[in-house]
Amino acid sequence: MRVAAFGSLLFLSALYLQDVRGLGALQAGLTLLPAAVATTVVAPLSGRMVAARGARLPLVLGGSAMVLVALTFSQLCPTTPLWLILLAHGVFGCGFALLNPPITNTAVNGMPPERAGVAAAVASTSRQAGQSFGVAVSGTVVATAASTAAGVATAWAVVTPLTVVVVVLGVLGTTARARASAARVAALFPAAPSPARAS
Repeated sequence: MRVAAFGSLLFLSALYLQDVRGLGALQAGLTLLPAAVATTVVAPLSGRMVAARGARLPLVLGGSAMVLVALTFSQLCPTTPLWLILLAHGVFGCGFALLNPPITNTAVNGMPPERAGVAAAVASTSRQAGQSFGVAVSGTVVATAASTAAGVATAWAVVTPLTVVVVVLGVLGTTARARASAARVAALFPAAPSPARAS
């Protein structure tokens, strides 16, 4: 869901800024810099937060930041102040960065160490599928709208529930019951033979 929202951000922001606001491609790209900078700065902090306090706090904070931005962008119009768009991009970048370490950590730690590569591959595949899903849904909504401006706002209204799901799953996925369930599933996978035993 988070990657679907991220794909929507990249697609819808470029579309809105160029088609609705009349910015050039370079100018539109530069408005996404706050998201890139925020992601670069916050991601390492999120990793430390996961190590110190567990996954729930960054999941809830990151998901909430994305909900706030999605709600803000669902009100976009041709006269929305550019400073608000830049600020929202930065907040979205913070939210996305907060989510990545706990999700990756949970995916890898939910499997035995010798299966970590499989877990990482599944997580990577889900990211790519999520981004494609977000762009496809957003593009469909914009294409069926009366205008690009209305379509972008409506698309963000559609994305908003996806960001809410991130928060809900962040809470439900970090309960003691969820951790116990993950441990039970991990125990179902046989340990891979070590290279020494195989030889």
